[in-house]
Amino acid sequence: MFGTVANYLRLEDPEQAPDRRFERARAAAEATLAELGPRAVRSRPVRGAIAVFLMRRSRELAGMREYAKFAWLVPFAEMRRQLLLVGADLADEGRLTGADDVFFLHVDEVRAAVEGTDQRDLVAERRRVHRRELRRRTVPGTLLTDGTDVEATLPAPPAARGGLPGIAAAPGRAEGGPAWSSTRPAPGSNPVRSSWPPPPTRAGPRCS
Repeated sequence: MFGTVANYLRLEDPEQAPDRRFERARAAAEATLAELGPRAVRSRPVRGAIAVFLMRRSRELAGMREYAKFAWLVPFAEMRRQLLLVGADLADEGRLTGADDVFFLHVDEVRAAVEGTDQRDLVAERRRVHRRELRRRTVPGTLLTDGTDVEATLPAPPAARGGLPGIAAAPGRAEGGPAWSSTRPAPGSNPVRSSWPPPPTRAGPRCS
C-alpha cells in the first residue's frame, strides 16, 4: 500500500492521476456501450436489449461486490467491543492479565475462562509466539498449520535474461534509463479474481 501511494506521489503528468484515468475509462466504457447497444438490438432485438440491460447493470453494480466487506466491519466492531467487555471482566477476576488477552483465546477457551479456568499462562505463551511473528520482515501469503511458509519452500522461477524479477509495488530502487516491464501474478495470488488497477510503476535496468 505504501509503495502504491509513493508511486502516485511521484506522478509528474497530471493526466495520469488515478481519478483522471478512471474518468477516461468510464467515458470509454460508456462510449462502447453506446456503440454496441444499437448494433446488438438491430441484430437480435430481444437478446440485444437483454444484453444492453445486463451490461449497464454490470457497470452500475459491479462495485457493490466490495460493499459486503465494508458492511461486515460494523458487526465485527460490535463483536470486538463485546469481547473486550468480557475480557475486562475476566481480568478483574484474575483469569486474564488484560482485557485484550481475550483475542488470544478461542471461543471455547473464553467460555472455559468464564466458567473459572485461569488462562493467563496460555495467553502469555501465545503472546510470546505473536511477538516472534511480528519480527518477520515479510508476511507469508500462505502458512501451514505447523508454521511452514509455503512460498519459501517453492523453487525460485528461472529469471529471464535482462528481466527484473520482483513483486509489484515492493520497496526497492531502480537506476538507469527507462526500460519496458511486464507484470505477472505474484505467487499465491489469483489473477482471475484480481481486478485492482495496476499502480503506476517505473522500471530500470538495475534494481537493488
